[in-house]
Amino acid sequence: MQTAMFIECSSSDLNLSIWGIKIHVLEIWIRFMKRFHWFKQISSNGKLERRLSLGEYKRAISWSKYLVSSGD
Repeated sequence: MQTAMFIECSSSDLNLSIWGIKIHVLEIWIRFMKRFHWFKQISSNGKLERRLSLGEYKRAISWSKYLVSSGD
């Protein structure tokens, strides 16, 4: 059962695991933001590049909640 596995973890294992997830989420967020800025740049001939779809925007917002969570 998943709950039993969670209870058996030591506090140091849990902290490392949580920290690892936060690093992973941050890497994904940085990659997304690089793509976002690339898509919204204006090209040399004055045409706009592809913008984010509503689904892409919603995924970005859902990931951002992990970046503002406390480190406790």
